[in-house]
Amino acid sequence: SVPGSAFGPTGEGHIRLSYCMEENVIDQAFDRIQQFEKKQGHGQPLHG
Repeated sequence: SVPGSAFGPTGEGHIRLSYCMEENVIDQAFDRIQQFEKKQGHGQPLHG
């Protein structure tokens, strides 16, 4: 991942993810990120 701030002021508060995996692995990763966000009470819901 790369902090969004690396892409200028409008990227602040975001991250950039690069991935090259099978779709089911990516789905699992996004599920885990969403669970983490719900526990932390941060951010906006992920849409997939």
